[in-house]
Amino acid sequence: MARVWRGIMRGVLPSGVLAYGTYACASRMEQKRPSQPKSANELFYETLPRQRAIYLSGPIDDVSAKLVIGQLLALEFDQPGEPITLFVTSRGGKVYSGLGIIDMMNLISSPVRTVCVGHCESMGAMILAAGEPGQRFALPHARIMLHQPFARLGDVKRTAEDVRLHADELCKTRATLLELITRATGRSTKEVEFVFDKDSYFTATEARDIGVIDRIAEHLHDIEPRASVQLAAKGDADAESASASIVAADAHCHAASPA
Repeated sequence: MARVWRGIMRGVLPSGVLAYGTYACASRMEQKRPSQPKSANELFYETLPRQRAIYLSGPIDDVSAKLVIGQLLALEFDQPGEPITLFVTSRGGKVYSGLGIIDMMNLISSPVRTVCVGHCESMGAMILAAGEPGQRFALPHARIMLHQPFARLGDVKRTAEDVRLHADELCKTRATLLELITRATGRSTKEVEFVFDKDSYFTATEARDIGVIDRIAEHLHDIEPRASVQLAAKGDADAESASASIVAADAHCHAASPA
């Protein structure tokens, strides 16, 4: 300490003390420096998994299906059987990629709520309808569109056999989707076929009426009632605890009072 003091008086500090002082000053500056705000993507990928939520946005293809299926599996392995909320905003896309998502939703033990945000069309609407029965939602101004699958053969020359094979596969795909939406809505095959014949658009109310969704969500607690149930249960527990405390205090007063 005396050495340090002499150095200060002479205007010269030992190198070790100088280095430590520089380090301490830098540390304090680092602590005072405000942390860099997280990007939207960082918040997106950090916050949603903690709430057991997934957001499928944009075209449905192998890339988006890989992300959704991976998140479904991760949440299932983390807490098997606990509900998962899948928010969907999509104009549709590849049928097989969408069917992969639907199969995974059915494979895991965790029930998957589905929520239409903005619009769900084509394969996006199929994923929406494939959610847990009673737990399929749409926001008030959402739009849902259903139609039969179609194929683009492109500009490449095709033989008659190629065209026939593509047509056969398209018919099989149509039958698969028809079966899925019939089962999801509880409607007859004839009713669903009428909808499938063209691009059929529905408001949230109309989609609820035909059975594509179950409810219209105007608040977040409409989608996740568990929070309300937990708060109510906590309130009941607190009331019971308070009541028990009052009874105990009353008994103590009676015991302490002179006969």
